[in-house]
Amino acid sequence: MKDEVKGSILIILAMFIFGSMGLFVRFVPTSTITLLFFMQVFASITLFFLLKSVKENIKIKTALKFLVILAIVAVANDLFYFNAFRLTTISNAILTHYTAPVFVALLAPFLIKEKLEKSTLIALVLSFSGLFIIVYSGLSLATSSLGIMFGIVSGLFYALVIIVYKHILKGLSVLHMMLYRYVISALILFPFVMLEAPAINASILVLLFITAMIFTVASSLIHAFGIKHVKAQHAGILGYLEPVAGTTYAFFLLSEVPTAFTFVGGALIILGGYLAIKSQ
Repeated sequence: MKDEVKGSILIILAMFIFGSMGLFVRFVPTSTITLLFFMQVFASITLFFLLKSVKENIKIKTALKFLVILAIVAVANDLFYFNAFRLTTISNAILTHYTAPVFVALLAPFLIKEKLEKSTLIALVLSFSGLFIIVYSGLSLATSSLGIMFGIVSGLFYALVIIVYKHILKGLSVLHMMLYRYVISALILFPFVMLEAPAINASILVLLFITAMIFTVASSLIHAFGIKHVKAQHAGILGYLEPVAGTTYAFFLLSEVPTAFTFVGGALIILGGYLAIKSQ
């Protein structure tokens, strides 16, 4: 099996794990900043001990600038996306956030010299159309325009996360990249958490730890390993499978019956993902 296909499978797996994040986050009674901070801390500690058993010579100085950039854009992505959910409808937040593959397709040729493929454009149109069909019934222009803007900004930062991943992974392992990303992200968030002075008890810590292990460690590592072997533009398109996964979980766990539009939109997204994989 080609490395590109293996990478695509890893990204798909990561998207199906990410798709359940909303179910977990609902049960964590903390602010967005506190949640993100502890997820970075627990992930940093876990990866530190994992890397103690890995002997690898790395040139951290050459990648430090981009690791700081990665941490900044990753934190910005999470903050804008989470707050978009609070300021506008879920449908508006999802649709605007998943402008990310469009930004990847536009920026990758300039930032990492990745040639835009015709198949990518076709897959992009199919996938975005599918997402639009799925969330159309919940769209509302009457809600906060600030929330819609936050969603678009989060999409831009998510695109930059994918592009910076591709650049860093040329000279650094996935584990080292993620460790430094989480450490720097925790340092960025620390002053804001201190200002909030959250009341954290043992049960909340357990929830934060479980959330971090599933999403910040497991799924994020799988996602990063996948991106290492896949073109940035293809990784962006495969990201559209996350809302499809979310709809699937909602059906099985919350008894939310999908509409005909959901099936049609999901089929278009899957077709777009198939074209992205096939082109490799």
